[in-house]
Amino acid sequence: MKRILLFAFIGVIAVSCSKNSSVKYIVTGVSAGGFNVTYKVSGETKTANAVNSGWSQSFDAESDDQVYLKALANGTNAQVTVEIQVDGSSFKKASGSGNQASATVEGTID
Repeated sequence: MKRILLFAFIGVIAVSCSKNSSVKYIVTGVSAGGFNVTYKVSGETKTANAVNSGWSQSFDAESDDQVYLKALANGTNAQVTVEIQVDGSSFKKASGSGNQASATVEGTID
């Protein structure tokens, strides 16, 4: 019985040690046809097509979760910036410009 309680206690400690973070993906820029966005939430890859500048997606993540954001401009002479924020602070940011400009950021939540 003592072993069962010990394992239950260790399990509670392990669960309570995982840190939850607030993650926000942001796409900004200039593109006549908007942006095609690919991103990852909880290990699942998702897409959003022809989104406008200012597009964002927020979700909660745990330590060691992978984050990924890519935007491709649908136009010429375009500019795009992608940013991942974690708990309100910039975590990763990248920009691209030109015909069908693209930018990609990725990382692991601490």
